Amino acid sequence: MMGDVADHSEWVNHRRATGFIFAGIVFALKFGLGLGGFICGSIVDSFGFVANAVQTDSAITGIRISASIIPAIFFFVGVMALFFYPISKKKNEDIQAELNIRRNNNA
Repeated sequence: MMGDVADHSEWVNHRRATGFIFAGIVFALKFGLGLGGFICGSIVDSFGFVANAVQTDSAITGIRISASIIPAIFFFVGVMALFFYPISKKKNEDIQAELNIRRNNNA
């Protein structure tokens, strides 16, 4: 999908910026991973998790929730967001064909 986004950007803006696109996406992924780790840590902390100790029933519940239900909710939200993703297989093929024509005309 990252390559498709870079091609879509070139198609719209008539300028190839693959490095910027990939860097932005990777930055967003790393930021999201950091934020997700913080949120997960906050959730288990709110249930009374204590590192290197025998966990209480409440802490075990928090661990289970943060490793199952909460990620499932975010996964479902992500799947719903894909329904609004504007680049379909057909559109991607059209973009590729037009970009090939542009590149051949500029060569």
